[in-house]
Amino acid sequence: MASLNPNTNALGTAFAKHLLKRATFSYTKPLVDQFAALTPQQALDLLLQDSPLVLQTPYDPLPTAAPDGFWTESTALPSTFNAQARKASLVSGWWWYNAINTPTLKYKLSHFLTTRFTVEKSNGAGTSTEFYDHIRLHLFYAFGNYKTLAKKITLDNSMLLYLNNTANNKNSPNENYAKEFLELFTIGKGPQIAPETTPIIRKQIS
Repeated sequence: MASLNPNTNALGTAFAKHLLKRATFSYTKPLVDQFAALTPQQALDLLLQDSPLVLQTPYDPLPTAAPDGFWTESTALPSTFNAQARKASLVSGWWWYNAINTPTLKYKLSHFLTTRFTVEKSNGAGTSTEFYDHIRLHLFYAFGNYKTLAKKITLDNSMLLYLNNTANNKNSPNENYAKEFLELFTIGKGPQIAPETTPIIRKQIS
């Protein structure tokens, strides 16, 4: 079939625009011109490059007298730093700056993954450092294996805090994380068996 023959022609401006809008958060005329001159295979190879981060780590210039600086790399406990909500916003800004300055598919994919493994940075996801680690986890596995990420997310501090696994013990099981992991992140919700009731998979906790 002719439609299945590989296209080896240059993308051209229209297809380059469409591709960059779909695959990246970076959209400039020089970038469109660059991709317009590439074949589909060349463009894909470029989009799949795992480029270095533009900004290596978030930086906090406050407090003025003694900035917290690169606090996410500090050996101090994350909870010892003040202004956690503002720092979480700095982490978000750090991600977006890298996303709009790095024209690869990595950031669209990592953004998609955050819609599958979801936490709220300012509502129960722990400290800004833990939120930073959560974002980096998605970036690390953007070109990786979803099954492996699903396993790693069970050790992620932000996810475990957000879904109440800190309140889970053998004397008073909290099944919120297990339920969300199965219903939302992996196998999906099972058939409803009664009004206001969903199946619960239980495992004895010893």
